[in-house]
Amino acid sequence: MKITFGLGHASFTLEPSVARGAALRLGFVELAVDGAHAAAVADLPAIHKDPFDRLLVAQASVAGLPSLTHGPVVPRYPGPVRLV
Repeated sequence: MKITFGLGHASFTLEPSVARGAALRLGFVELAVDGAHAAAVADLPAIHKDPFDRLLVAQASVAGLPSLTHGPVVPRYPGPVRLV
């Protein structure tokens, strides 16, 4: 969130600390990035060059969770994706 917000993306105008607080209040749980997530990036098809997005897709896959996205590229990866 902080990276997208800091880049000034027009589609992400919510302050990251506000978004994080709301997610935690709704029951979302933070998931730390570990070595298995980083290693899984190498197994992804070469669909997208953004290393941050690729890491998030790999992390969700390893954890058995859906990837959440509002963009057009992430849904092209294998695995469950939810558009938000």
